Amino acid sequence: MRILSNSSRKLRTTATIVATTVLLLAGCSSDPSPARLAASPPPTATLNTAVAETSPPTTVPQTANNQPDTTTAQPDSYPTPPATQQSNQEKSRAVRGNPNTPGACSAGNIRPTISSTSHTAGGLIVTIVMRNTGPSCAMYGYPGVSFVDHLGTQIGQAAAREQGSPRQQVPLPTGAEATFSLRISNALITDPAVCQPNDQVQFLKVYPPGAFDAFTIPYIAAGCDNPAVNLMQTTAVTPR
Repeated sequence: MRILSNSSRKLRTTATIVATTVLLLAGCSSDPSPARLAASPPPTATLNTAVAETSPPTTVPQTANNQPDTTTAQPDSYPTPPATQQSNQEKSRAVRGNPNTPGACSAGNIRPTISSTSHTAGGLIVTIVMRNTGPSCAMYGYPGVSFVDHLGTQIGQAAAREQGSPRQQVPLPTGAEATFSLRISNALITDPAVCQPNDQVQFLKVYPPGAFDAFTIPYIAAGCDNPAVNLMQTTAVTPR
């Protein structure tokens, strides 16, 4: 009976060892169960972090004196402060380069008249006189001239400058006069498909040379709506 008891104990021990081994092998299997996969944490994404860490730092260009390079445009720069306001006469004196030269004549002090009109082949030559009724001023160069309708809307292209017309300084004390001439082509004999005629011209609008304001002279005519067509040429102003 003692011999059978010892054999029984050995068999039980052997069975226990085998069962434990089977359980251990099942736990180390290469085919994980769904529950085990769900419990595993996902891998951490590190690509973007690595790129950000390896990007070079932004630097501000430096000069030889180790100061920020202000000649290079920088983001979020402050706007340049506005320039000091100047009167029209101060601007015109600055353009002439001589502070003692009379300033440009204001259109409000000019009394304009059409002194003569002569016919040419395909148009007219209109001479305009400008009398200074204000303080002493001066004119130099070409006036700006355009056709406008009764509302002041420009029609067509402004007058071109006549080549070969000499420019000169024209001092105008109170009561003095200056003059210039306009060569105006007849819009009605221009190809309508090109000109695009507009018969609503009511005035000539004139900016005296160097002035920032204009006067108008009644003038009935036809113009061209096509801005590529030039119907007028103007001479430079001269003393009268």
